[in-house]
This record gives sequence, C-alpha cells and structure tokens, in this order.
Amino acid sequence: MEISSHRDSQKSRHELLEEIERLKEKLRAKEKEIAVLKKRIAIYKSLK
Repeated sequence: MEISSHRDSQKSRHELLEEIERLKEKLRAKEKEIAVLKKRIAIYKSLK
C-alpha cells in the first residue's frame, strides 16, 4: 500500500475517530440490553 499524503491520513484519522464514537454508542446500547436481560433472568429465576 502506498503511503498516503498527510491530508489523507488526517482525514482517515478523523473518520476512524468518528467510527470509534459510533461503536462506543453501540456498545453502550448493548450493555443496556444486557442489563435488561439480566434483570429478566433474575425475575424469571425468582418465579421458578
């Protein structure tokens, strides 16, 4: 792969940072989902 110009690497870095933020948001959403499922499991177990 060719070495990118400085400008291209800056743009890529910015895009990567944006992607990281999106992934962090997705992760937080999944963590909330997991918390809800854990609560449901606890309720289910208590009803058994």
